[in-house]
Amino acid sequence: MKFGILGHSMIVDQNGLVIAHPNPEWQATSKDASGLSVVRQMMQGETGVATFYSPPMQADMISGFTFVARTGWGVMVPQPMSELVARAKASQNTALAIFFFEVCLLVLLCWWLSRLISTPIQHFVTTAEAVSGGDLAARVDVSDAKVVISEAQLLGASFNKVISDLQADRNQMTNALDAALKGERAKSQFLTVMSHEVRTPMHGLMGVLELIEGGTTDDDQRYLLTVGKRRPMTWSASLMTRYCSLSSKPTHKRAR
Repeated sequence: MKFGILGHSMIVDQNGLVIAHPNPEWQATSKDASGLSVVRQMMQGETGVATFYSPPMQADMISGFTFVARTGWGVMVPQPMSELVARAKASQNTALAIFFFEVCLLVLLCWWLSRLISTPIQHFVTTAEAVSGGDLAARVDVSDAKVVISEAQLLGASFNKVISDLQADRNQMTNALDAALKGERAKSQFLTVMSHEVRTPMHGLMGVLELIEGGTTDDDQRYLLTVGKRRPMTWSASLMTRYCSLSSKPTHKRAR
């Protein structure tokens, strides 16, 4: 049996005299060890673990001991406390080293996971800034990431669909605005032409009636000339009123 630097166990008889001991002198002289507390415990038939001071070693010791009932002997295996403390410190240092290694490993794992999550988010932020700046052709692309989680891919596809829908709505609104502007220009051109085409012959007719009125006419002819001048003016005013009303209506409402 091992015992620190002594290398053996210690055996005493029922009177506490040394029968076997690492120190040959103690064994040869049957050294009386009954003064040791652990020996007294063995002499009382106890079994267990105890600490005591060893004069030969000049050190505190710890020992597991037992009592052999058949012979009345006590057997103990002492070991210096310093050795246990040294082993405990070594175990403690090993445990601390393992702890710090696990902490470092955990930090690296957290950093990797944060990169795994933050890289797609950075793509989303960049794309959102481009869209807010008017670039509807921008799309989220996470294909350059080494590892992409499925949720990020799903979110990217949904985000790109929203941008595509927004682009389609914008194109539709642009086309509708272009059509409305073309309609307004066509309406303006039509009213200009119609105003010219109506006013020109009307002015000519009024001029002819004034020339006839300036000549020799009887009462019936003068009455007819008065009626003839009044009717074109009334008709022209009514027609221009309708034209102005037509020009004030939005093109898209008249098209319904």
